[in-house]
Parts: sequence; structure tokens; C-alpha cells
Amino acid sequence: RPFDTPVHFRVPVYIKAQKRSGKGQTMFEDEPTPEKKLDLERFSVEELLERIEELKAEIAACEAELQKKQSHKSAADALFGGGD
Repeated sequence: RPFDTPVHFRVPVYIKAQKRSGKGQTMFEDEPTPEKKLDLERFSVEELLERIEELKAEIAACEAELQKKQSHKSAADALFGGGD
């Protein structure tokens, strides 16, 4: 029964499930789990070209988000006098 355990000894269910499954990381864990490297030798030429295009699209999305955040920061710095 979950409420028989004192509050300070209870671990949230999402942390228990996360540790049991061994996947990912919760915001309370310090070390990220390293991602497995892909064995690129197993990819065909077409698959490699497709992957490169997907990665380029992801990079473009990251650069767009970075630009948006930098412009928001610049606007905030101009408004509040930050950015020293």
C-alpha cells in the first residue's frame, strides 16, 4: 500500500518506471544516458543520403530556433538594458 510508506521514502512512480525501463532520463537525474552510435557501415548509399537530408533539416530547424531566441534576447537586452 503506497500510503503506508512515509512521504520522504516514497519515490515518484515516473522515476521508478524510468529506472526500471533503463530508457531516457528524468529531470532529477544528473547524468544523461549516452546515445548509441549508429553503425553507418550498415546503411546503403540511398539511406545515407536520406539521413544526411534529415540531419540537414534538423540543423536548419535548430538554427532557426537559435536565431529566434537570439532575437528575443536582443530585444529584451535593448528593452531592459542588459547584454553587458
